[in-house]
Amino acid sequence: MQERYARLVVAHLTDAQQIAAGLHAIEPARQPFAATQAAWRFFHNPAVSLPQLVRPVQEATRQALAQAASFEALVVHDWSKLHYGTHSSKTDGVPLTQEGDLGYELLSALVLESQHGEPLGLVNQDIRAADGLHSTRHARPGKASSALDGLSEVIEHVEGLKLGTSLVHIADHEADSVTQYRQWSARSYYWLVRADDSRRVRYGEQEYALSDLASHLKD
Repeated sequence: MQERYARLVVAHLTDAQQIAAGLHAIEPARQPFAATQAAWRFFHNPAVSLPQLVRPVQEATRQALAQAASFEALVVHDWSKLHYGTHSSKTDGVPLTQEGDLGYELLSALVLESQHGEPLGLVNQDIRAADGLHSTRHARPGKASSALDGLSEVIEHVEGLKLGTSLVHIADHEADSVTQYRQWSARSYYWLVRADDSRRVRYGEQEYALSDLASHLKD
């Protein structure tokens, strides 16, 4: 099992491009189908849980951050929709963007070195399917939270990994939620979200546009 795990890790590497992703066929598996079948046999083993699979990656990330010269790390959180509407063998998909568009929703947390943006490790992945949420945080599928609540759970988990440095959590506009901003700030998390500064929020006894509130707090 350990040898197979090492081969699967090597299969995701390439010396042509440091950040290239995807499964590559390696010796002796010359054919893509053979590489895919070998991976499936490993991941389908009930003795191997998702937390066990991600633990070496988390430890490697922790070691890489210890060697980095920066005082903080960036954690990029992003959602992806995996479309399998025409794939007849995928029977556990969930509705995505429109009727008949079935697949899976993936939420990833990737740690980057802050000085040069070098990827260090994918420390958490959640994928939503018909039978619930499959997560590297849990050995078995569980109930899926809303997208934003799920993001907050992932951030809390990543903070709890104690990676050895301050973390700045980065997300796109899907995470633009004042409720989440207040929760993260109350827990002293550092975060950066692409937000719509025209929306209005209540601060104290008054309502402000976010852009005006930012100026007010700065003053």
